[in-house]
Amino acid sequence: MNLNGADRSAANIAAGVADRHWHRYCARLGAKGPRWYAWAWTRIDESETTGYR
Repeated sequence: MNLNGADRSAANIAAGVADRHWHRYCARLGAKGPRWYAWAWTRIDESETTGYR
């Protein structure tokens, strides 16, 4: 992904997100227990300001 003019991986961007911005959700119980997902929003392209998020 291109972030502020630099190509970065999604993992690299996620590592820079502060802990307080992450949200954990349990989608449902699976065969091996609950399925947890972590979500955080970040803008990934400052140049696309119209119609994109």
